[in-house]
Amino acid sequence: MKQTSAKRPKRLLVIGAGGLGTEFAWVASEMNSASCRDTGGRALWEILGYADDDPGKKGQLIRGCIVHGTIQEAFAKFGSKDIGFAAAVGSNKARERVACVAEELGWTPETLVHPSAIVAATAEIGGGSYLAPGTVVCPGARVGRHVIINTHVSVGHDSRLDDFVQICPGARVSGGCRVGRGGFLGSNASLAPKAVVCEEAVVGANSFVLRKVAPRTTVLGCPAIAIGKN
Repeated sequence: MKQTSAKRPKRLLVIGAGGLGTEFAWVASEMNSASCRDTGGRALWEILGYADDDPGKKGQLIRGCIVHGTIQEAFAKFGSKDIGFAAAVGSNKARERVACVAEELGWTPETLVHPSAIVAATAEIGGGSYLAPGTVVCPGARVGRHVIINTHVSVGHDSRLDDFVQICPGARVSGGCRVGRGGFLGSNASLAPKAVVCEEAVVGANSFVLRKVAPRTTVLGCPAIAIGKN
């Protein structure tokens, strides 16, 4: 009987070699460790390193991973075949720009979920999104593409996070909420049940949203009130 070869790890490039990028690479490594324990040695990812627009970082070894240069320089080195990427860029608009460039080159957005994250079977997580340690995504929740859900965040039942949203550490999204495309919740911010944060709106750290935040508006406080337009 012919023995089938073990499935090869996917090749993964992290876009962004800053602090967030090191967290993405760390979570990918943690996923590898968990997979090796569960499968007897098979890793999920071959972590290729970073792409970053900062020319001063090219060639640097950052916490064990090399910076290959810009996205275009990494493409010249690796091509497009069987290359996955994760966009570790904190600015939502900048993350959208680099993700679009990478996808146009033929790279595949990969989802990184730390082994400690709890994700309900009926939740949906879009391609390219990131779930940090200690996150909880409850039944019926829908997470879009290239969403960052940072450490110890909870996303309540039937809530929706649209594409390119970012939820900072410790934030709480209650059941039935909606965060529009490019929305941002600061650390320890909270949304009341069924609250709506419209596209590109910003909820400041430690703020509490009772009902709705208008598009491209920054709110702060408890309860949160508008302090300016983005």
